[in-house]
Amino acid sequence: MLKNLNATILVLNNVTSDARVIKQYNTLKKSGINAKIVAVNNHKWVPPSAEKFDITYLNTRLLFRSLFFISFLLSVLMIGVIYFLGDTSALTPLLFLFLFTQMTLFLSLLALLFTNIFFPKTWYMLRRKFYPSILETFFKVFSIAVLIKHRPSIVHCHDLNTLSIGVLFKKIRSKTRLIFDAHEVYPHLYGISKLHSERSLRKLNRLLSKVDILMTINSEVAKYYKNQFNFRRAIFVIHNSPPRSSTVISSDEKNLFHKYFGLSRETKVLLYQGGLSEGRGLDQLVSSAEFFPENWVLIIMGWGIIGPRLKAMAKEKTILNKKVFFRPPVEQSALKLWSSSANIGIIPYKNNCKNHQLCSPNKLWEYPSSGLPIIAENLPFLKKVIEENEIGWLTMNESDVRALGKLLESLSESEVDSKSHAALRFFESNSWEKEEPSLLKAYSDCID
Repeated sequence: MLKNLNATILVLNNVTSDARVIKQYNTLKKSGINAKIVAVNNHKWVPPSAEKFDITYLNTRLLFRSLFFISFLLSVLMIGVIYFLGDTSALTPLLFLFLFTQMTLFLSLLALLFTNIFFPKTWYMLRRKFYPSILETFFKVFSIAVLIKHRPSIVHCHDLNTLSIGVLFKKIRSKTRLIFDAHEVYPHLYGISKLHSERSLRKLNRLLSKVDILMTINSEVAKYYKNQFNFRRAIFVIHNSPPRSSTVISSDEKNLFHKYFGLSRETKVLLYQGGLSEGRGLDQLVSSAEFFPENWVLIIMGWGIIGPRLKAMAKEKTILNKKVFFRPPVEQSALKLWSSSANIGIIPYKNNCKNHQLCSPNKLWEYPSSGLPIIAENLPFLKKVIEENEIGWLTMNESDVRALGKLLESLSESEVDSKSHAALRFFESNSWEKEEPSLLKAYSDCID
């Protein structure tokens, strides 16, 4: 029934670092579904890892450069017209308004370019405030054009910022079925304003009634959407677990971090892998490394806006490249190999918003796939998984920066080994292959 079904996946990122989208796409293609992805690329080139996927990219670099060039040409045209006419009164009001708008656009883009070069902090602030809305608008127009061309039976919208596109296309082509994949609790993200929260609530209240199938990351988030928005259609929980790998990692390969940073083989590694964002407890994590036992270090593998601040903090405490080490992120395909070189993985998210309170980040599944037990905050879903499967430890004292060091010091090698074996068993029982039937059933139910 699913073979040759046309489906289009919408995601407002470049896909290559979005493990959930990659896994779903591979499963759909394997089952015979003609799946395509519409995404955003802000690089000059298509990432090499994206070449194996059927992706139509909105290239933002090309987009904004084209806007700049076109507005420049039209501005020159306006100046030329005024020069040769010698009198703007000869222009029709509509033409004058058009040319004036283009010149204003050109000057605005020129001002932004100047700000980017000479005032990078101001540029960053402006970009953070206005860029997402501008990008969403262009992506909506681009995606609708692609969807009209593809004419998919199913549109799969990842995250709230693509849902309105799917709803709009469903109005254009009523036979289309709509899947909404909610990765987060959007009205309760960390650090958003009350206005942003209310806007997300209104958007969800307006759009969810048009959704045929809702997917999300765990049972707690599923309950939230069901109860908060009275969603009575099917909800499918698709966990973010990685697929099994036939690659056997030798003991010699389990020292990549030690080679990369020049650490002794006896050094034990506490690993954080993922985005470096506000509200994830990373400041306290770096501060706590100062009080780690002598044979333990913290390695942070990832990137994000607070990366420079975390490095500066570690440097100020004189623990940078001594107790705290930073490594850029690796491709998804190499993640397991690098993670296997650590001893324990940490999820330091705090209970500072409902989104974190109900979260089940990729790390919850990725660490066990590499045989890493987990240290995590006492959050509902994390606690449930960690305690029921005996795959790690919960930290209870959020304010004490010495607490993590004391926990590491208390762990015996046999206890860590025992939790490591439990983590591998947990992964074998909860790998992506266990999630694939739910994903395919969601697609099947969608078209029934």
